[in-house]
Amino acid sequence: MVAPWLGFTGYGSQLKEAILNISNDERNLLIPPPAGANFEFDLNAYDSTAQAALKEDEKLAKLRFLLVPQQVSESVFWQNYFYRVKITKQMVFGNPPESPLIGGDKDMNDKKNVLFDYEDDTDDKNTKKIIEKKNDRKRDCSIQNKAENDTNPNALEVKRGNHTDKEYEGMEDWEIEMRREAIQ
Repeated sequence: MVAPWLGFTGYGSQLKEAILNISNDERNLLIPPPAGANFEFDLNAYDSTAQAALKEDEKLAKLRFLLVPQQVSESVFWQNYFYRVKITKQMVFGNPPESPLIGGDKDMNDKKNVLFDYEDDTDDKNTKKIIEKKNDRKRDCSIQNKAENDTNPNALEVKRGNHTDKEYEGMEDWEIEMRREAIQ
């Protein structure tokens, strides 16, 4: 269970305060998103975040008790809440964080509250290895193609796997490479 304000480096306390303010006015939980708002909602997807929000925000828990099901259904209550969370995040992220990026923010310094830790470079190492392998294959393929082109006057007809270069005519190099990788 992760509250909706956790895991946003540099915005932790600012975002928490803004989201906790949603429960200051019950209209935020009664008025649905405007028609045409680009907001998809699935209660099952938001369930654990909703539970965490209830646990952390006493005012929200009281409003839920008062409003559901007397005035709105459970699903409508959470749809309205998470729509307001989305709008709040957009407003907060539109402004630079109040706290510096290094130190000063309790949520930021607490590693268990960070959803994505970019300090771990193991993914970077794996990505570099994959890129190096692809570059090696491209280099080998380039050398092979040059040799074939030098000996074959109809270079566009040279077969690669089961496909000719004519099939790849007009495609970007990356797209040709992806298609070739898919065939192998």
